[in-house]
Amino acid sequence: MRISFHKLQSQGNDFVFIDEKDVKNVDLSRVATRILDRHFGVGGDILVIYNMEHNFLRFFNPDGSEAEICGNALLAYGEFLRISQRQSGSVEVATKGKKAKIIFKEKIIVRFEIKDFKFEKITIFLGKRKIQGYYTKGFGNPHFVLINPDVDFKKASEIEKRNFFPEGTNVDFITINSRSEVIHRIWERGAGETLSCASGALSSFMIIYALGLVDEKVSFISRGGILIIRKEGNSIFFTGKPEYVFKGELNLS
Repeated sequence: MRISFHKLQSQGNDFVFIDEKDVKNVDLSRVATRILDRHFGVGGDILVIYNMEHNFLRFFNPDGSEAEICGNALLAYGEFLRISQRQSGSVEVATKGKKAKIIFKEKIIVRFEIKDFKFEKITIFLGKRKIQGYYTKGFGNPHFVLINPDVDFKKASEIEKRNFFPEGTNVDFITINSRSEVIHRIWERGAGETLSCASGALSSFMIIYALGLVDEKVSFISRGGILIIRKEGNSIFFTGKPEYVFKGELNLS
């Protein structure tokens, strides 16, 4: 079985896009583990299954698990629409986690409504070590945010699978440089460390903004690039540098 795909990336967060109609009645978890393998497949952080007629996206991790949303993939989908459909104006996009609007200007901009965003401060234990952070599913995916942490990043894989998080969790390490600049390092559930994670950056921003630690516009600097996040009323906007990389076909037999 040969499947056509498109490879895109945004801040080094890389994706394989496949049209939903090309994988009808196919085990998508199996497709994800095969095609995202960086040695025997195309390689990527997320498999994105898209339905362009309804602008509905699904997201699968390299381990075959399904994620609720992927912010950088929304930026990449916007770039894909601009290139393949000459899309302009704006378009509403649905996911299992949250609806978004993609706005086509000089840059691709993604907008979310945030009036229902909630988070909580929690404490977990690694052995006898107490770790305090903030937990949220405000953008669909679970995120555990550590602010200016003294925890070694190598512990992220253990935190992801603590019993406190029955679904597992993404783990965000946030270092606040100033009220307008944040360093973000991310461990993604089902994928491991990635170069960028927009849902993690957005979740972290909302938490540290609510705590009064940053202003309404912040640069989130990750290993893969910079996301610019801006809050206006009950909306949050973000932009980065999505890029179409290449297209191809893969034999999945």
